[in-house]
Amino acid sequence: MREALTSLPFWGITIGHLALGTALFMINTHAIAHFVSVGVDKLTASFYFGLIGFIRIGATVLWGTLSDRIGRDKAYGIATAVTASGVACLILMTTAPLWLIYLALALYGIGHSAGNPTYGALIGDIFSGRKIGVIFGFLEISFGFGSALGSWLGGYLFDITGSYASPFSICLLCYIISGFAIRACSRWRTRQLIAIRTDP
Repeated sequence: MREALTSLPFWGITIGHLALGTALFMINTHAIAHFVSVGVDKLTASFYFGLIGFIRIGATVLWGTLSDRIGRDKAYGIATAVTASGVACLILMTTAPLWLIYLALALYGIGHSAGNPTYGALIGDIFSGRKIGVIFGFLEISFGFGSALGSWLGGYLFDITGSYASPFSICLLCYIISGFAIRACSRWRTRQLIAIRTDP
């Protein structure tokens, strides 16, 4: 644990997890309210939010498989771009055209599903060993803080601005930060593996 605490990946994943938790729960907590605010009735808005969860079932397997084949950072980079497109659709949604709603649901539902399998796999790649459970537990703390922050901040900014454009813009930034964290940690691991192979 002491060794993990002094490593770049530990703090990179901590920051990435904080950003990911903030983004995820800003959407999870406020997506239905956002749909209602642009003219969707409450029952239909709940159905739309349920579709995101349904899409996530297959998409999680997709990203886990893809990250094994092309690498964590490449897979998560693609996922971040897809997620950002979905969040951008939510930001642009000032009324409720059906095509935009379904586009947002598809893009966000597919893209955001990469978080759990990619972060979990990367933690296993870097910190594999007897203490991985303890290390994983400590890394989840920042995700919990992010979850609380995102839920609160989304509502606070909506109360100030009367729109979800501002909180979802922050959400967009958080997903990008999360993507950079995965990339930085993956590159660190690659450099460490090269150093081990070339060390006489």
